[in-house]
Amino acid sequence: MFKGMDNMKQWKKHMEQFMNNDNFFMEFQEMLEHFPKANIYKTENECILVISLPGVTDVEEISIHANYRTVEVSGKISLGYDGFQLVQSEIHTGNFNRTFELPYPIREDKVEGKYHRGLLIIQLYRAFPKDKNSYVSIKSMED
Repeated sequence: MFKGMDNMKQWKKHMEQFMNNDNFFMEFQEMLEHFPKANIYKTENECILVISLPGVTDVEEISIHANYRTVEVSGKISLGYDGFQLVQSEIHTGNFNRTFELPYPIREDKVEGKYHRGLLIIQLYRAFPKDKNSYVSIKSMED
């Protein structure tokens, strides 16, 4: 009887260590925070954001909002097969929302999005600041 209690105490001690392990829960949190998965490519003047979104059936359910150095993408992924019961689920379904930090400011008026074969491809163009020391000509009003 006492040996069983010792085993139970050991088990409880191990479970507490396991449950208090910050790395264990941080790994799951990071997985959820970084969905959907994406790649960002850049050149001197352009940036392309490629987002993996398998299962999107209606592109009207995807929203893209560009603002200075960020792009926010939100929407819904719907998967399901009539008459079938889900047994194992590894592909994310449901609503998603993710904000991406860009390497430089972009033109908010020139953002293009395309969806092809499960990938959302967003093309962005770099915004260049206007010359702050622009030349101002002075006209004589004497004449």
